[in-house]
Parts: sequence; structure tokens; C-alpha cells
Amino acid sequence: MNELKKRYTSKTLETTNLENLIFSATTHNEGTTHLAFAEAIPELDFTEEQAQDVIKNWVWNTATQLILPNLSSSEGSSYLETVKSSMDSPVSTTNILDMKQDFGKITEIYKQLKPVHEFPIGIPILDNMLKGGVGRGDLAMLQATTNTGKTWYVLNSCLMNAKKGFNTAFVSLEMVESEVLTRVAMLLLNKSSEEVELKRETNIKDLTEYIDTKMKGNFVLIKDSPGGMTVYDIEQKIKHIKLQYGYILDYLVIDYDDLIQLSGASEKQYMDIGQLYRDLKALAQKYNIGILIAAQLNREAMVSTKSSGLKHTSGSIIKVQVSDLVLHLEDKEEEGLVLRIQKARQGIKNREVFINPDFAHGDLIGTTIDELSSYNIPSVEGTRVKGF
Repeated sequence: MNELKKRYTSKTLETTNLENLIFSATTHNEGTTHLAFAEAIPELDFTEEQAQDVIKNWVWNTATQLILPNLSSSEGSSYLETVKSSMDSPVSTTNILDMKQDFGKITEIYKQLKPVHEFPIGIPILDNMLKGGVGRGDLAMLQATTNTGKTWYVLNSCLMNAKKGFNTAFVSLEMVESEVLTRVAMLLLNKSSEEVELKRETNIKDLTEYIDTKMKGNFVLIKDSPGGMTVYDIEQKIKHIKLQYGYILDYLVIDYDDLIQLSGASEKQYMDIGQLYRDLKALAQKYNIGILIAAQLNREAMVSTKSSGLKHTSGSIIKVQVSDLVLHLEDKEEEGLVLRIQKARQGIKNREVFINPDFAHGDLIGTTIDELSSYNIPSVEGTRVKGF
């Protein structure tokens, strides 16, 4: 709350839901108006809900007592819509940047840009094309038809980033705990499911040694709850990881979108799955993490003899619009699997990588691709990596 007071007293146009209010207050000094708001806040700590109430009350009083009396009937009528918008919208940092006046802010943004994205998908050629893979604050989606192997690839991405030193979490909404852990052992130890299940004691020892010596980051398995899991529940798990294990999450993988419950803690019902993706994107930005989510392609893609396209997105095209990266995984039968970049913020699209996996032995790339040896995943100098 003290930080909010400083913001209002030092910079008069710092929050979006009050900008329109101040712009309309043409008959009053902007600084005076903001100071009146700051003085109205008692020296107490508030919850977010209580702080919102204080702001809403101040907006209403300022609008009705100071501004509306000075407006004509027609101006006052339209201004009421501005007031309503100001009171309903959450407080957030302004999204307006003036190239001249805000050049200092723009300079800081450029300083924070990184040459590559931190979190690899896990296919070296593909990650090279994408300059790393998934960036912080990004939402990436891997779409595939049923039984193509999307769970294998998103789980592998989670494990690869843990090996690199990032703190990762895998949200399993489909497979039970034992199935996920079996695949983890297969991917890390390159063993078949039969070897993992029959030689349990040996594999536990090997897995323990691997985690202790080669996994520089952390990997958390988040299981589905009996009542289903919402985006709100996933956010609570992110907070819980910090409280229980003492570290901040870097990378979150979700398997898969159709199994996320479409209602939040406030009983808000989503109009469609597009809103779910908006909330996931907001989650990535709020916690400065990368998110990779698995999703289904629709039935048309299953029977199509051609390559799948964005039109085959299941649920809502808003998913594609919101996502920073969209990948398609297809089974080309005799040719093997193909991973295609359908959309990337860098403008890359329709770039393909053919792979020949052996899922039975935890090999997701195959040994027939000679080009793999010539590609390296870019690294980010100065990235915060646990264990380095």
C-alpha cells in the first residue's frame, strides 16, 4: 500500500484504470487530485481486496464530487462509462509508452532483452531455429492428435530444463503418478518400461545418482486433484512450491488443456477455452516463467492427408492468438514424426523437423538424423541458474 502511495504522489499517470479519470479532470490540477487520493489512505496494511475497495471509493468520490459537476449533461453521460471502467478494472502499470517522454523506460526494456530464450523444447534442431525455445513470460502450445506422443515431448522438455539448472514443474492432469514417474525414469536413464518396472531397486539407485549428479535444477510433479484443477489452483501450487521447497519456479509444463477445469476460485465461468489461455498467459507474465501446454488438434486434422494448420486448433482460435509459440506434432507414418513451427513471435513458421522416436526405450529423437550433431542449443550468458 505504501508503494502504491509513492506511485501516486511521484508519477501522476502511473495506473491505467485512473488514467482516463485524470485525463477527464480538465478543470483540476492533476497533482492535487492524486495527493488527495494519497492522503485518504490510512497508514495500514491492506489485502489486495481491501486496497481495491479504497481505490474504488476514491474514484467514485472524485468523479461525483469534483469532476461531474463541471461537465455538461452530454459529457457527464459519457464520462459515467469511464468511471465504471475505472472502478471495474484492476490496478496495473500503464501500457502506454511515449517514444520521447518514456525513453528511459524503453531503454530499460531493451536492456532486459536476451539474445535467446531460456527454456528449450528438447529437440536440438528445433530449439536452434527458435533461438532457444520458450522465453520468460511466454506461453507455448504443443498441439497433436491423439496418441501421437505429445505427453512424452512436453515431459521431456520439463526434465531437460531441470537438467540445465532451472526449477521446473509438470502438471499431470491425465496420467497417474506411477505412469509419470515410469516415463521420467525412461527418459533420464534411456531404459525401456520393462527394465524400469522389473529392476526397480537398481533403477531407484541409478535415478537417485542421476538426480544428484546431473540434474542441476529441481523437478516437481503436480498431480491432479479429485475435483479437478483450475488456473487458480495451478497458481496456488506455484506459491506452494516456493513455501515448501524454498525456490522460485522457472518453467511450468501442463498436460493438457482440455483437462483444466474452466471455473476459477470466484466461480467465474469461462466463455470458452480462449479465456483459459488468456489466464495462462497472464500467469506466465505475473510470475516471469515460461509455460508449455499440450493440446489436442481437432478431428479434421486426424483424417487430413495434408499437414495440419492453425485451422485445426481444437476449441478456440484465441488459443493461437494468445500463445507466443505454437508447435504441431504429426505422425507421417513411414516418414516418422514431424514437429512443425506453426507460429512464433519471431515470425518463424512452417519450419519442420523430422524425428524417428523409440518411445519404448525413452528415445524421443531417434538415431537416424545425422543433422543433430551439428546443432547446439544456444546458451544465455548471465541467466540465473540454480547450482551454477
